Amino acid sequence: MRRYFGTLATAFAPVRTAPAFARDDVGAALRFMLLTSLPFALLSGIIPHTRTLLFVGNFGVQLVGKPSETAVAFDILGAMGIQLLWSALELGCLLLPFVSLVRAYAKPERHAAALRLMYYRSWLLPAATLAFYIAVWALPAAEPTANPEHAPPLAFVVFALMRILVPVLLFVAMGSTARLACGLGPLMSMVVVMVPVTLWLLVEPLAGMGVDRLRPPMTAPLPASGD
Repeated sequence: MRRYFGTLATAFAPVRTAPAFARDDVGAALRFMLLTSLPFALLSGIIPHTRTLLFVGNFGVQLVGKPSETAVAFDILGAMGIQLLWSALELGCLLLPFVSLVRAYAKPERHAAALRLMYYRSWLLPAATLAFYIAVWALPAAEPTANPEHAPPLAFVVFALMRILVPVLLFVAMGSTARLACGLGPLMSMVVVMVPVTLWLLVEPLAGMGVDRLRPPMTAPLPASGD
């Protein structure tokens, strides 16, 4: 566990740890991705995408309508699956062009560094999403909602920090690894990062629109008996 959390902490030192990715083996990196990115991606979809549960402020939960336990379970599984697909799309937009460009311009013996980096750092984006929705759920809300558009101001601050800090950490790690572990020059290290980042910025809002179409709109919960 100490090694696991220590590896997570290295994400916050992207330049210093970049040379460590210059290895051939990617098996350990793939296992680490499955132990981190997969749980974060699944958990981060529960609050925004469920339609039978409403996550209100102060860690409250309300039923929407009168769903059965089976309906709630399938709803949660569906929400987790949607977010998993979204996270996989985000990762693909960054990983595929980044690794392909590094392979095109780096020496053959240094190709694996790019793939190792993306496996070890893939947890950052779903973790940022999860942290934002937990902040929305934890803070007192004027009305029951987990919609980011109606989130408390402090949650928006958390959201802004996550949307700026976390991608910057990932993009700096990509550029540093391309330069220090893969042997690319400063200019080419910027190019191999700018291409996947541009693709990610274009695809992400479209993916959000697609998710909105997959999930029906949230309806107001039924009032409790006697209200």
